[in-house]
Amino acid sequence: MKQSKVAASSAFSLVELMVIITIVGLLAFVAIPSYNEYLKRTKVAKVISKLTALQTTLTENYSLTGQWPTSVNSANAGTAIADTSMSIVTNFYYNNNSGNKAWYGYQLNDDLGNGWVFMVLLYNAGVFETHCGALTTGCTAGQYGSCDSTKYYPVGCDETNLATLTT
Repeated sequence: MKQSKVAASSAFSLVELMVIITIVGLLAFVAIPSYNEYLKRTKVAKVISKLTALQTTLTENYSLTGQWPTSVNSANAGTAIADTSMSIVTNFYYNNNSGNKAWYGYQLNDDLGNGWVFMVLLYNAGVFETHCGALTTGCTAGQYGSCDSTKYYPVGCDETNLATLTT
């Protein structure tokens, strides 16, 4: 009687390759959108960091003179200007009520929902109070604070309807 020797195979079978490809595809399906969301949150955090830096300028000016500056970041009070200082923003806006309130913000680009991120500064009894988020609760792109952009606001800068503080 003849014995046949079966050679041991060192290659992957087609079924094994299909399982591996399916697993890699599922991981990519989950990981890529999460990574894109992370990138968008990072970009909005960069904008908020720049707004925070402007806060120092505003509070120092108010502390020294008792009034808000007439312009910030080349924007006169009450006007929006085109801003290309960061690739993720399109406009900058600054305003004050000639009293104890000032607000300023950046309009995010289309990639981030085209909404605005604002900071509102209030001065009461020797203390500056800072609010960060969207001026309105509107969800239309181009309005102050679209729903697409507010989902990228970090905790601590996720207030909505800040317009009630500016009147």
